[in-house]
Amino acid sequence: MLKPAFLIFSRTPELGKVKKRLAADLGDRNALELHKLFLDDTLWRICSLIDGKFQSSTYLYLTSRVEDHLYNAYKSVNVKLQSSGDLGQRLEAATSEIFALGHPCCVIVGTDSPGLPKNFLIEAVNALKEKKIVIGGAEDGGYYLIGISNFDGYKTLFSEISWGSSTVFAETMAKIATLQVEAHLLPVWYDIDRLADFKRFMDDISKERIEVTTALKQEIEKYF
Repeated sequence: MLKPAFLIFSRTPELGKVKKRLAADLGDRNALELHKLFLDDTLWRICSLIDGKFQSSTYLYLTSRVEDHLYNAYKSVNVKLQSSGDLGQRLEAATSEIFALGHPCCVIVGTDSPGLPKNFLIEAVNALKEKKIVIGGAEDGGYYLIGISNFDGYKTLFSEISWGSSTVFAETMAKIATLQVEAHLLPVWYDIDRLADFKRFMDDISKERIEVTTALKQEIEKYF
């Protein structure tokens, strides 16, 4: 039976170190609170999916150590520390660690896309039954999800990528082409990095186009 691992990559919630582009408009403390709630929403989304659809494990990779008890509400979460290096090196190290634990595949997401439809996650897991790679492009040129089976060459996906740029998705697709493997493409979604993204997110919540945690919805309502 396919037992994927879900990896959540996130900055550790620290004042002045998260959501800096949002903080420029909303302030550091508001940006920190939103970051915490985005992380909580992502954890809830994946943990509820696992409880209802799959038997697997969730790994939360943070940039610095926090007390595991902060996430005790999510019984299947394993809190780990990201390695050193750029994002590609950290992703490579994490996937290698997960494959060494015996997981045949993994699905990696960040925390910049709260409200991500659960059916996208289900589609990603199902796609990995037949495809070696699944990827969901973001409107800003990056990607919000990548899923990988354990195959020779997967580390190539994370090397020599212009991380943080608008060409990340295109560069990754070029890497996939060189590996001569077929990738399953998920629908395009959006990240919440800037004030315009945040306003769009607020509108989606107010019109019930997306589902988020109660705590996040209550926080967002403060901005209406």
